[in-house]
Amino acid sequence: MRKQQPKVIFLDAVGTIFGVKDSVGKVYSQIAREFRVEVAANIIDRNFFFML
Repeated sequence: MRKQQPKVIFLDAVGTIFGVKDSVGKVYSQIAREFRVEVAANIIDRNFFFML
């Protein structure tokens, strides 16, 4: 069986290479909005820190 390859790989440098003024969720939520994706900052924060 052929293994499915990932379609997207996200790399994150927040808190290691550079810091942000606002929460990670707020920054990523604003960037997502530029691509017409609506997601609440608190949802991103909760899931981002859950995965660490």
